[in-house]
Amino acid sequence: MSNRQITAHRGQRLAGRLSVPGDKSIAHRALILGSLARETTFVRNVPDSADITATLRCLNQLGVHCERVDDAVSVAGLDGRRYKQPGEPLDCGGSATTMRLLLGAIAGRGAKTTLIGNESLCRRPMARVLEPLRLMGAESEAVGPEAFPPITIFPPERLTSITYDLPVASAQVKTALLLAGLSAPQGRTILTGLLQSRDHSERIIPRMGGSLVVTPESIVVEHSRLNGIALTIPGDISTAAFFAAGAALLPDSDITVRSVGTNHTRAGFFEALSWMGGNATIADARDTDREPFGDIAVKYAPLHGIVIHADAIPFLVDEVPLIMLLACFAQGDTVLHGTHELRVKESDRIACAVEGLTAMGAEILVAEGQVTIRGGRPLHGASLNPWGDHRMSMMFTIAAHAATGESSILDVECEDKSCPRFYDLFQQLLQ
Repeated sequence: MSNRQITAHRGQRLAGRLSVPGDKSIAHRALILGSLARETTFVRNVPDSADITATLRCLNQLGVHCERVDDAVSVAGLDGRRYKQPGEPLDCGGSATTMRLLLGAIAGRGAKTTLIGNESLCRRPMARVLEPLRLMGAESEAVGPEAFPPITIFPPERLTSITYDLPVASAQVKTALLLAGLSAPQGRTILTGLLQSRDHSERIIPRMGGSLVVTPESIVVEHSRLNGIALTIPGDISTAAFFAAGAALLPDSDITVRSVGTNHTRAGFFEALSWMGGNATIADARDTDREPFGDIAVKYAPLHGIVIHADAIPFLVDEVPLIMLLACFAQGDTVLHGTHELRVKESDRIACAVEGLTAMGAEILVAEGQVTIRGGRPLHGASLNPWGDHRMSMMFTIAAHAATGESSILDVECEDKSCPRFYDLFQQLLQ
């Protein structure tokens, strides 16, 4: 890895139209579900991010034929056959989604498998997935009580359906258990508890013929034979949020991000931006493949501080550092509650954001599960270290162009995890 860094100065404005890579959350799910289906699943607008590359690599090791041509991927489903036992560990790179979802899929359809990852992924707790899978009959070995990778999973011949109360609002855990439940031969797997997280799996499984029922209190899945489908993935709303934040901060900006997914379980950043007085609208809204999408237009507008409660965090968890940046330029204080989950991402995103933004002149107070940002204090240039976290690197790039003076952002190649060429796309809008 080159440890490439960039130097940035304050920008004048952002203007123009752009498209962002496809939503990687949807892509992970479509590819893995396609591997379980009969016949072939065709997925278009698949991002060429490092995370998706990891999922495709692991599926190929499991005996699933995946072929990529430009932004389209075909997945030849196994149609009820079990994954083959890989000859070497599955390298999930830095992708927790790859690891957690594959743990669920392998528990139901695989053989003894070891999953590994990079240094960042080996700091991510996996007990939240492995414990309910153990209740279904899948044993595992991992590091420490939090079950850090590397992980070896031992699938049973037949999984047992369970009723499980989700203790954390995690779409990755939820999807891992739905994948396992699809392969449990008898009974119904019922999920209750903290279900309010992104719902892409709940949308795509029925489209592929899976038996899944969602109510406000539960999600129920039964053993199902999935069918291959063709689908086109909308642009990633989490990636679009970074360009929107830049337009919200630089006066006279006016941008449009085309064909972005607008699923309500992912749109929390744009809702928070509107609460702060931001100017963001959705045009040409439509719905295809069970996922809503549209063109998101963002113009500059003065911002003010807000309070974001814990129940809103699951819907903007990837964008909390961006909210912290916007809050630095807003009038008044912004208070975020329920930020614990940000501590166990690719980095401790709260600590990383506080370190970088404070170096730029921000005033941020951190208490247990709560962050308060004192607004109205202009930022200045600084040396910014994202600690290998793609979303922190992109946030610091926006911060550097909104601040006075010169900033340097270290290790920006980590952005390849979700949005390769992010800086080039940003420069195309910068005037």
